[in-house]
Amino acid sequence: MDADPDSDPDLDELLATALDPDADKRLQAVADLPIRSGDADDVHRDRVTATLIALTTDPDPDVRDWATFGLGCQLEHDTPAIRAALWARVGDPGAHTTDEAVFGLARRRDPLAAAMVAEALAEPEVAPLFFGAAAFLRDPGLADRLWAFDEPGADEDDVVRVALRECDPGLRAERDDFVLRLMDLLFERAAEHEPAFSCGVLDLDISIRVKALPESAGGWDVEALRRLCDGDARAAAEFVLARL
Repeated sequence: MDADPDSDPDLDELLATALDPDADKRLQAVADLPIRSGDADDVHRDRVTATLIALTTDPDPDVRDWATFGLGCQLEHDTPAIRAALWARVGDPGAHTTDEAVFGLARRRDPLAAAMVAEALAEPEVAPLFFGAAAFLRDPGLADRLWAFDEPGADEDDVVRVALRECDPGLRAERDDFVLRLMDLLFERAAEHEPAFSCGVLDLDISIRVKALPESAGGWDVEALRRLCDGDARAAAEFVLARL
């Protein structure tokens, strides 16, 4: 019998090991599954998702933790079943499982996660994932609490600064205005190169890519460009145009 051309023996083995009676073997498999599934087809991706959902209820707390992390923080898609599994882990007694579940819900822009993020930000010490969750929620109501954690001189990639850039209305308006002006300038002066702005559904970063450059050349991160050019959209446009 001919082998199935769509089969993935390595991934199939991981999926089988993820259901092994030995908790240590399940743990090893569940940590690898989300990464290994990155290039999988839809059928295998769905199998990975279903397996991770099942393992979020595993009796072993470490397996539940890694399954929740993979499902909420690593997988690049969103379904009602994923959200239901993440909500079921809120309140889990595992050390980090609840944090990962809340982050996964916020990453999918679930507005009901905002209350849990606000509650976490009211504490004197906050797990970094909650700052990341705040950034994805883009809730202006979280801005005042976030400012309490901002440290002078912090790097702009600091998790608090990123969350503030998304939640604080003034900071977000500055960023959005820069992006819109940069888009206008590039489409006005380089339309023939087909500039494209993109942001993944479960991502925060906006990137620019132009058809004139090969795929291997990559693109530009808009926030990095904004910092490089001190918020000057015209200078950022000139930077890109000079490389076409």
